[in-house]
Amino acid sequence: MILEDLLKNYDKTERPAFRKGEATPVKVNLLIRSMGPISEANMFYSMDCYFRQYWRDDRLSFRGLQKNANHLQINQLSLNVKMLEKIWKPDTYFHNGLDSYLHTI
Repeated sequence: MILEDLLKNYDKTERPAFRKGEATPVKVNLLIRSMGPISEANMFYSMDCYFRQYWRDDRLSFRGLQKNANHLQINQLSLNVKMLEKIWKPDTYFHNGLDSYLHTI
């Protein structure tokens, strides 16, 4: 119910702050776990990394929940990776990248 309310009238094709005419800052973090094999002849290499992106989408603001069946106060939500299918994400790509994939747990 909470997530459905947050996503009501939400357009995932529209970036945050689009209607305000503002840019959406996206911060990036890259941690390389391993690299190789490297082929100088073919100009090819393989890399295993963690690639994280951070941005703020005020349309998804959650102000907490005071009243619920167990009389508990809820101040934050934990979401699973399926939520990514329903929200706006930056269209990030690696220039001249041959192949990539998203591994989720």
